[in-house]
Amino acid sequence: MTLAFLGYLPEARIEAVTELVCSVTSGAVDARLEPAPVPLPRSRPRLFAIDAPSEGAIALQAELSGRLEAAGLYRPEKRPFWPHLTVARVRPERRGSTRPARVGTPPEDLPAALLEPFRAVRLALYRSHLRPSGAEYVSLANVELPSPGG
Repeated sequence: MTLAFLGYLPEARIEAVTELVCSVTSGAVDARLEPAPVPLPRSRPRLFAIDAPSEGAIALQAELSGRLEAAGLYRPEKRPFWPHLTVARVRPERRGSTRPARVGTPPEDLPAALLEPFRAVRLALYRSHLRPSGAEYVSLANVELPSPGG
């Protein structure tokens, strides 16, 4: 689940982001996944996402967003935070186009085994390297979120 998409930052700023990520005070987050992937937009989707309702994720995102913004490292989006997992992206219909290709078969619903509530116990900072085959993600920092009651 992406809590804050930072976009491009000079390499010299990554250490400051890492320190902020590792200093969050929010605890582990309880969440659950909805079964059906949501097409966005519905008419000709560019992506499919799974809703992940979680008040804890909303609070964690608000804390992280506020700290990053105060440090001048992040400009919050205007729309409210939506806890979700992106499960599929749709390629453009042709090279150089911004219009997504038509989706013949959308992703299926999640299996029942993935619908059990869970606790997210780790926050990670990733760097993405854009490649022709898709983005490659490299973990730069991880922090364990404390569980309620220690």
